[in-house]
Formats: sequence, C-alpha cells, structure tokens
Amino acid sequence: MHLARDRQSASGRCRKCSVGESEGYARQSAEVCPATKQHKTSAENAGQNGPGESYGEKRMISSTTTNILRAVISELQTPVVAVLLVLMAVTVVMTGSFICEFFTEHRKLSEKIPELIERINRAEFSELPGLIEESGLLKRQKAAVRKLLQEQSMTRTSREAYAAQLLFDEEEHYHRYIRWPEAILRLGPMFGLLGTLIPLGPGLMALGKGDTMALSKSLLVAFDTTAAGVIIAAVAFVIFQIRRHWYRSYAQGLESVMEVILEKEEPEVAHAER
Repeated sequence: MHLARDRQSASGRCRKCSVGESEGYARQSAEVCPATKQHKTSAENAGQNGPGESYGEKRMISSTTTNILRAVISELQTPVVAVLLVLMAVTVVMTGSFICEFFTEHRKLSEKIPELIERINRAEFSELPGLIEESGLLKRQKAAVRKLLQEQSMTRTSREAYAAQLLFDEEEHYHRYIRWPEAILRLGPMFGLLGTLIPLGPGLMALGKGDTMALSKSLLVAFDTTAAGVIIAAVAFVIFQIRRHWYRSYAQGLESVMEVILEKEEPEVAHAER
C-alpha cells in the first residue's frame, strides 16, 4: 500500500515536472525569438488592415470621379436647353422663309421646260434673248441663260465649260438653303436626347430620397426637351425634303435649256469654227 502511494506521488510529480518544463520551454522560445513574434504580429495586422484600407482608397477615388462627372453633366443642362431654344427660333425663321419662297418664287415658275425647249428649237438664234425674257423661268434662271447667250465669242468648248460653271453656281446657291434644315434635322434630336437624359440623374436621386416634387420637375424638363427636339426635327425634315425637290427641278430645267442653247449656235460662230 505504501508502494502504491509512492508510485502515485511520483507520477504526479512527473506530470508537474513535464508541464513545467513545457511552459518553461515556451517562455524560453518566446524570449529567445522576439523577431518571430514581431513578424507574426505584423502579418496579422497586415492581413486585417491592408485589404480594408486598399478597398477604402479605391472606393474614395471612384466616388470622387463620379461626383466630378455628375457635376459636369449637371452644368450642361442649361447650355443644352439654350441650344434647343436657339434651334427653335431658327426653325421658326426658316419656316417663315419657306412660306415666303413658296408664294413669291416657286408659284411663279409657270414655264414647262419641254414646251420652252420646243420654242427654242423653232426660233432663230437672234430671237433667243427675247424668248427667254418672256418665258416663265425664275429670275436666277433667266440671268444664267442671259450670261450664256452674251458669250458668243467663245469657242464651243469654252461655252460648254462656262455653262457648267453657271450651273454649278446655281446649285451652290440653292444648296446653301438646304444646309440649314439639314443641320437642324440632325442637331435637334441630339440635343433633345441630351435634355432628356441629363435631368434623369437628379430625378433618380430625388426618388431615392422620397422627394417626389424634385422628381416631377426633372421629368417635366426631360419630357419638354424631348418634345422640342422631335418637333424641331420634324419641321426641318419637311422643309428639307420639299426644298431639295424644288432645287433639283430648278437645276435640271436650267441644264436642259442650256444644252439646247449650246446646240443652237449662232451662224457666224459656227461658220468661224468650221
């Protein structure tokens, strides 16, 4: 019995000794390797703080650039509306000019080109100036034909080149009246779309905050600019199509008359060329 107690006490002392030795070894290891402990602590801190700080910096940069872009786009709303108002004013003036042109010039074009060509073929060359003046051609068409008739001292090739130049000048004159409706036809929808999209940003932000009044104002501006752009483009399209048809017929008629006159040479000039 005494032997069992001695064994139990001995084993207890052995367990205590082993535990004490393990704790002492751990303390010694920590004291001997402070660099290892510092490296481990730095790694833990980097693992906890590094990714969070990097994500925060990226988020801050993204938020800054987004705010700058939003501020720039918001400032463009007033210029876009101003451009739409200018385009509307130009469209009104262009419509008035189109109506005046219809009643003062286009309706005066009463001459049928095939009949005029037939009269030119039957007439003598000396009768052509009076025949052109009495015809129902437009003033600019008569002026171009008179210039061609006055240059009888030129050779046939020179007269053809001169007639081509006169025809080109007439086409350029009419093309200037087409450029405006063509430009407005393209610019109107563009600025109308810009005026629609720009107010939607503040409107969506107001919707997120529950401000229905600000949302309704933004939507009202968006719808107004859309309607303005569509109306401008529609009016410009109609004017562009009608004027282009008019001016093509003017140029084609003038070209036909000039070709007939070039074929009907003055007798003296034809004899000199032979």
